[in-house]
Amino acid sequence: MKKNFLIQGVSILIIVFSLFFNRVEATTGGPYVVYDLKYNPITKLVYFLSADQGGRGCPSELKSISLVNGELSTLYSCDDAEKQAAIDGDFYFKDYLQKINLIVENLDFAKLINLRKNNIRIETNVVKVKECTEDTPWLCGVDFMATVFQDNVKKAEIPFSGCNVDQPLIVDGYSLPGVTDKIILIFSRKGLCYEGGYILESLHVISDIKILDEGYISSYKTSSPLLPHEGSLFVYINTDKQLEKEEILNIDNNKIEASPNKDYKTIELFATAVAAILLGIFLGRISKKQKITQ
Repeated sequence: MKKNFLIQGVSILIIVFSLFFNRVEATTGGPYVVYDLKYNPITKLVYFLSADQGGRGCPSELKSISLVNGELSTLYSCDDAEKQAAIDGDFYFKDYLQKINLIVENLDFAKLINLRKNNIRIETNVVKVKECTEDTPWLCGVDFMATVFQDNVKKAEIPFSGCNVDQPLIVDGYSLPGVTDKIILIFSRKGLCYEGGYILESLHVISDIKILDEGYISSYKTSSPLLPHEGSLFVYINTDKQLEKEEILNIDNNKIEASPNKDYKTIELFATAVAAILLGIFLGRISKKQKITQ
């Protein structure tokens, strides 16, 4: 009888634990990355693909950024792909991808450059910390300001978002065919601040730049988050300036973490285990009574 009770209790415990961990580990998010930068000298647009690798399962979208004013546009979106697939029943999105290819297939790729060899550096500073709780993880985040310098002369200020005060920013730079005074920067950082945080990438036009070096770099940006290489910049906040802002430096980063609190998880797990054991005892006694009756 005791053996029967033990088997029932353990079985129920395993089932409840399985359901619990499936709920905790489930995810619907993913990184948002950019890649395949191509330049059209006639329209002065840089075309690129953006991939939202969350749970929706979208194909890459075709977007552009203007060298003239930095304006971003979406030419073919996930909504367009889904509408096309609903019409022709092709959920491999062949027609959608073919339309994108017709626009960019004859354009030249942007060229990856070594930012340090072009005397380019970046400083980042905290503008605002957006606090959140475990119940409102979408409110988490930090607003930063990046300042771009070449030869110690300020060239641009770029606002961007992140998730933690002390997180790094990874930056890649690209020159464009026939363009001698502008470059494109890719900012890659933890910028989607739910479920522990996901990579967010964005493009930015920097003007009044001298291209000093376009040597070959053994790296290629794919539909995965940016991997640092010899031409990348790896930037943290400007700590010298931040020392004057104690209210920011002394913030408890646990308040702006997107992942659930570990202590809370432990308590919930313990409570689930106790409930499972009690349920096993209850069902074991019922089984015992039924056998006695029989």
